[in-house]
Amino acid sequence: FQNLGLIVVDEEHDTSYKQEEGVLYNARDMAVLRASICGAQVVLASATPSLESWANAEAGKYTRVELTSRFGPAVMPTMGAIGAAWSKVLAETVTLLLLFGASFLILRESRMPS
Repeated sequence: FQNLGLIVVDEEHDTSYKQEEGVLYNARDMAVLRASICGAQVVLASATPSLESWANAEAGKYTRVELTSRFGPAVMPTMGAIGAAWSKVLAETVTLLLLFGASFLILRESRMPS
């Protein structure tokens, strides 16, 4: 591409960007590299960013732009990370969510102790 100025990776957290057979690569990471090589900007868009992108933003490698509202009547979800004392906090949070009839999703790292 000549004069490439912008690369947008929508839903950057999606695992379909990863090639895990044969030559291993992540298209999201290749987009970041390509943008760096040609001096372009890259937008990694996601309502649920990958942990790698989150960590890079926290470390100052990426600039985070947060949407403060959604289009129409939809409400922004609350997100957070639970540290080492996760079991008590998680149990309390799940109990409250169930009491209010809210939806929730728990992603548990497989190597995390039970």
